[in-house]
Order: sequence, then C-alpha cells, then structure tokens
Amino acid sequence: MIGRWKKIALRMLIVVFLVTACHVSTAHALDPDEIGDKSDEKLREEGWQTIEGEYTQGSLSCGLWAIAVSTVWRGWGHRCSRDDSSHYVLLTMEGISLGLIATALTISSLTRDDDSVSPVWKSMLHIGTSLFVASYVFDLVGTFKGSLRPFSENTRFRDGFGLSFKFHWLPSTTLDIGLVLGINYRHPRFWVNADAEVSLREEIPWQAGIDTGAVLWRGENRGTHFDLGIISRFSDMRPDSYQMLTVIPYVAFSLDLGSLMPHLRHVQFINRLGVGTDLLRIKGISDDGFHHETTILLLESEFNLNIFENLNFAMIYRHRPDQRIGPFQSPYRLFNTIPVDGIGIFSFAFDFRLTPRWFTNLEVNIGSSIDFWLSITTQF
Repeated sequence: MIGRWKKIALRMLIVVFLVTACHVSTAHALDPDEIGDKSDEKLREEGWQTIEGEYTQGSLSCGLWAIAVSTVWRGWGHRCSRDDSSHYVLLTMEGISLGLIATALTISSLTRDDDSVSPVWKSMLHIGTSLFVASYVFDLVGTFKGSLRPFSENTRFRDGFGLSFKFHWLPSTTLDIGLVLGINYRHPRFWVNADAEVSLREEIPWQAGIDTGAVLWRGENRGTHFDLGIISRFSDMRPDSYQMLTVIPYVAFSLDLGSLMPHLRHVQFINRLGVGTDLLRIKGISDDGFHHETTILLLESEFNLNIFENLNFAMIYRHRPDQRIGPFQSPYRLFNTIPVDGIGIFSFAFDFRLTPRWFTNLEVNIGSSIDFWLSITTQF
C-alpha cells in the first residue's frame, strides 16, 4: 500500500518539475504608453525600476544538455545560454557546498561522532547537501526560463491575519484523521502561527503548537531575510498516559534568488537550523513536571516559487524526529555510510489563490510512510 503511494508521489514530482522548469510567467511586457514622456526621476517616484543587462529567451537545447552536464558542472546551462554572471554564481554555490560537505565529513571522522559536536557537522552537512542539490535545480529552472519575462510574485508567505481549517490524513494507519484550526499573523518584522488539532487517533487525541519569531535583518528583496524563531508543541498521549512537550529554538535564512540572479527573482530558497528537546511527563510517575527525554536537531530546506500567478509550488526537505511520519530508511548500503540517521522527509506543497482573500493548500509528506494535509485559509 505504502509503496504504491510512494510511486504516485514520485511520478507527481517528475511532472511538477517539468512544469516548473518550463515555466514562463504570464506577466505582460511593458506597454510604452504607460511611460509616455515621463522623466527617469518621475518613474522612480512611481516605483519603476531600471534593470540594465542583456535579456535572453529560455533555451530548450541548453536546458536538456544541462540536465546531464550540470550534475557535475553547475551553471553550465546558463553558460550555454550566454549568461556568464549566473554561471559563475552557480559555480560558486557548488564550490561552497562541496567545501561544507567535505568539512562536515572530516569533523565527523575526527571526532568519531561525538554528541557534543554532532549538531555542528550535521548542520554543515545538511546545508552543503541542500545547496549542492538546489544549485542544480536553479541552473535548470533559469536555463529553461530565460530572462525575458519575470516570475510571478511569490505568494507563499503573506502578511496579515489568517484563519485556516486543515484536514490531516495518514493512510498507513487505521482512522488516522485529524481536524486542525490554525490562526496566524505575519508582519514584515515578526510572525505568530498557532494551531490546535483534534484527532481520531487513540494514542494522540489532541495536540497544540505555536511557531513564532522575528526578522532580524531584511535585504532589498522582500524574500531575503534572516530570522530567529521558536517552535513549541504539546501532545497528550493516550492510552499510554503520558504527555510530550517539544521546544525547538531555530535560526532561518531566506534568500530571494533575484538578489544574485535577477531573472530568478521571486524564487525563494530557505534553510532552517535548530536544536531543541522533547520533554516527557508520565502520569503517576513524574507528575511533578516535565523531564528531558531526547535532543532534537532541526534541519529544513525549502525551494518555492509561483509556477502560475495564483499557484505556488514548494519542495521541502525536513530532517527532524518529531514529525508524524519517520524518515526514509534506505535499503542501499551506500546511504548507510552517511553519518545521519535516515534520509529525512520530502514534502511537496501546492498553494492556490482562489480569490484575493481565500487560499487552499495541499501538502504531501513522504518518508517511511506518507501523509496528506488539505487546508483552506482566509486572509484579513
């Protein structure tokens, strides 16, 4: 049953990737009548921006060649399309990623997986690996797309107050269905996301959580910023009669690729790193309070963009043991040599804007099993 779901999800990923790579925004070219005889100073006051440089159409032939060549030579697709600036940026990303991976594996080997330094090299390995994969995706998307037309504005994270209702389904277990009420508020400088879930699962009848934080620094593009946040979640476990409190402080860095490659503006690359703990209280044994149970290392990477004006697509990799489903367990010995438990969880999210105020979202998480989240949100 689970194998069939995984095959369906992987096929969906291939289709979505091809659509994303071949995307051409529906935005229209600027009408000269909109400018008229206005001076450069007047246009700047109205919010217009002048971008100098050569603009190229997307290249199908370069993109197809890049599928193979860019696996080892990042930026080759852009070089083929005569975009040397983006070629050097992507090549630099590849060099940094390989350096981080090599350093992480060296530290792991020298320290013999010492728990005191484990979060350091595991974070470096995660960032290096995610950057290595992301730079490949960026090369393909940028090569197929070209620079003549921009991507639509990214609608993944929206400022304002929102109210959402979510439906959760985990088909690998009997009657694992949950209903979630979520309330969120996002400001350019901070955010608060809270939710509470009632589930049909006997072992976890209800749970509640909050994710809040602040933007410490923001770049010129709205999607480029550095954040500090904390995740907290309380779960009541029955009939085992114990309660779990999860607390994870984290840092996050979001990059709008337009800061480095103008033709990829509104494409976001996000990384989150955190170290937290699971606190346990067993009824009848530790009624005096919660006690430390396990340490949690939070490693997340996300790539998202609007493939159409009203449809945002996100690919997310998560390595954190507090998720509903466990990580992939590879049967191949090659992956057993990598000093990180499991291969994490892969998620694909589709966020569709129904009206200016109403959105619907479908998220699929794939790991040792698979689960689905379907939500509808109204924005104020």
